[in-house]
Amino acid sequence: MNKPHIKSPSSSIYALKKEQADNTIYNNKKSNSITLILIGIIICLILIIFTLLMKSVNNVEYKKNEQINIIAIKSKPIDVINNKIKTEIITNKTIQEKSFLTNSDDKIEISEEIKIVEESINQEEIDKLKNKTLDINFNNKINEVLINIENHKYDLARKNLDEANKLKSNEIIIDELDQRIEAGSQQVKLNRLIKKSQYEENNENWTSAINYYNKILQIDSNMSSILVNKKRSLIYQNIDQNLNKVLNKPERLQNDKVFEGAKQLLQSVKVEMREKKNLLYPIQKTPKLNSKIIKVESIINQASIPITVTIVSDNLTEINIYKVGKFGKLIEKSLILRSGSYTIVGSRSGYRDYRKILKIDTKNPSIIVRVECREAI
Repeated sequence: MNKPHIKSPSSSIYALKKEQADNTIYNNKKSNSITLILIGIIICLILIIFTLLMKSVNNVEYKKNEQINIIAIKSKPIDVINNKIKTEIITNKTIQEKSFLTNSDDKIEISEEIKIVEESINQEEIDKLKNKTLDINFNNKINEVLINIENHKYDLARKNLDEANKLKSNEIIIDELDQRIEAGSQQVKLNRLIKKSQYEENNENWTSAINYYNKILQIDSNMSSILVNKKRSLIYQNIDQNLNKVLNKPERLQNDKVFEGAKQLLQSVKVEMREKKNLLYPIQKTPKLNSKIIKVESIINQASIPITVTIVSDNLTEINIYKVGKFGKLIEKSLILRSGSYTIVGSRSGYRDYRKILKIDTKNPSIIVRVECREAI
């Protein structure tokens, strides 16, 4: 009979330790596997986040491009905005589909972005475009104003400025151009009045010239040359009016007082022209005035020559010579008269009056006139 095998105590302890060691190694391997799995999960999450960020950046760039397109559209005329928007949306949609679309979710996202772009062209954008168009039209009108001012076409410039003012009434340049147009218009008006005044003065129409000078001075009261011209014209006007008193009614010189006054007037004219020769023109530049002076001198000289007029009557007729005197009934009377026209009236009771206009001059130094009332009533 064999003896049973009995393990020694040392062998049991060894086996126990070995088992514990194996368990420790197993646990370590299991822990390492879990760690690796966790690391892998973290890496995957990082990659997913990175991918989403890149996609977001691309979407931002896309939207920026859309905004740039919108800004470009604003500079176009209003009537092509809608067509431009549709073209840009279709083009960008095609590019987006080719570059980014991978599934139906992306298609939905892009469609929403397109909708956002469409809605971005709102009333505010249209208002901005209208303002830009308004600025362009306003600037064009201002340019027309400046061109017409440069060409001295102030009426057209005023019309253009009124149109610009209707577009924008609060611009500083409106007031500035208004002042320039006003100044230019006034200068044109002044030049026209000066030209007319010179024409009237050259033709010795002194009263008309003075009227133009007054209009000029109403615009600019400090024009020294016009003040001098007006003063000179006033002197000539006074001289001309005094000479006309003699020329228009030379018969008045038949009166001794009027005759003496005419001589003094002519003398005063000559004195005034001599004393104010530095202001007045040389006599050869005023031929009309010079001719009047010569005529007045001739009238006065003729009036100075005595002419003998003999009145013969029947001693029954009352004789009266207007502006000379009443002589009553006479047979013959000699008078010394000046050249001119005289009205002689004879009257007698029961007879028709006798009336005669007698014209005498130095060509006939002695005249005989019969005055009798012979026609019975």
